[in-house]
Amino acid sequence: MEKENYKNPYIMGVFLGLALLFTYYISGHGLGASGAFYRIVAEITNVISPASTGEGSVYYSYLKGPEPSKSTWLIFESIGIMLGGFISGLIGGRVKWETIKGANASRGLRLTMALVGGILIGFVSKITLGCTSGQGMNGAAVLSVGSWVFLFSVFGGGFMAAYFVRKQWK
Repeated sequence: MEKENYKNPYIMGVFLGLALLFTYYISGHGLGASGAFYRIVAEITNVISPASTGEGSVYYSYLKGPEPSKSTWLIFESIGIMLGGFISGLIGGRVKWETIKGANASRGLRLTMALVGGILIGFVSKITLGCTSGQGMNGAAVLSVGSWVFLFSVFGGGFMAAYFVRKQWK
């Protein structure tokens, strides 16, 4: 198995911190991703069922708030993240159609676990009012106690869950 050529994680962490600082300086906001997906869902729901996006609904603030969904910076940030990740993969020669899994896991199990994990993190990001980047980076950067509790919970939960799925990756 050939060694993947990734950059030094500490240096990339410094660049990520500088990107966060630059984002605050330019836009007055930090980084985050889940809000973009909530806004997209709100727009789709508004097209399919406008009655369910009225005042009092969970979608109302996304559609009628001070920053309309269609022009929010979160949408453009998320598009930039996807494009940047794809371009980085192209440059690094890592763009290929594959399912990365352990020797003891089937492709179906791996995709099912990824789907369940994605649904859980989406649910939790709504409850905690932010995703791992929003809570973890922005909240931790301003020393928010709730964000630090969130981070320790995410990593602690991940370590505990790893015990139960470890045999799938051997």
